[in-house]
Amino acid sequence: MRLEQFQYIVEIARYKSMSKAAKKLFITQPSLSTAIQNFEEEIGCQIFNRSSHGVSLTAQGEKIVEIAEIIVNNVEKVKSFGNRKDQIAGDVYLAAAPVACNALIFELMFSLKKDYPHINLNITEQRPSKTIQTLAKGQATIGIGTYSPSTKEMTLLEASKNNFIIEELYQDEMMVFLHHQHPLLRRQTICLEDLEPYTQAFFKDYANMISFEVQDRHQPLSHNYYTFTDRESIKKAVAQGFAYAILPKLMALDDIYVKSGLIVPVALADFGVTLTTYMAYSSRSMPTVTEQHTMTTIRALYERLAKENPLPTSTQENTSNKCGLVCY
Repeated sequence: MRLEQFQYIVEIARYKSMSKAAKKLFITQPSLSTAIQNFEEEIGCQIFNRSSHGVSLTAQGEKIVEIAEIIVNNVEKVKSFGNRKDQIAGDVYLAAAPVACNALIFELMFSLKKDYPHINLNITEQRPSKTIQTLAKGQATIGIGTYSPSTKEMTLLEASKNNFIIEELYQDEMMVFLHHQHPLLRRQTICLEDLEPYTQAFFKDYANMISFEVQDRHQPLSHNYYTFTDRESIKKAVAQGFAYAILPKLMALDDIYVKSGLIVPVALADFGVTLTTYMAYSSRSMPTVTEQHTMTTIRALYERLAKENPLPTSTQENTSNKCGLVCY
């Protein structure tokens, strides 16, 4: 009976798949299957039921996994005691929503490189609707996603089904991003209906996202529109005067188009929808030491952002409003 076998059991129970657990553990699937079979023979009982659809825990397996989680988590706690910053090393796999990549990722990279130079950060920019799925597939161990008031319940349900913790980090407001010569900039206030005659740019997966959102008569969708798969193309379309876009305020942070004056972010008078940024991670296994320090750094960066960019009171009071174009 070896310590790594307990880790194998925890990861298989987490992903409900031998192949996904093997990828996470960086071993081959046959090696993982053999290790589990040897463990089951040693203790004299079956832990997992195998089928073409994956694996599931037996009744005895459920109890064994609970013990295995305690063992693995305690090992990680012991590791954390003696680690100096220059000794903390390893890979961290992060799935981040576009707004997080826009506002946070480079600063996160700089902070980690300064404090923990041997942590290797592997980042996948992922649409918010795919954040939990990416973690469940084992392609990342930490997720930074977003949800609006109308997608919150769906996100929390999906996280619960996959045994992930959702930790809220930041509250953002939605703004309209306009070309610097846009005629609406002459107005003191801008409402959603003022945007109706103009062309909108938004993410291409809007059509898929629409089925999850509660539709509102104030849906900010113009008759003419462009769709893109990335945030930079959306901003470029706005900067060149082809369209406007409704984006989170943090999309303007350190943005070259905003800094140069080509794009002007403006608050919407009747669009009090907040966008919540959250961090997701497994509830079944304790994060590794490298993941713990990465998560602590992420929390600190968002705490600073919240102090520097407080949410207006009017927006905080209207978080119950619902709209379909607020997943970034």
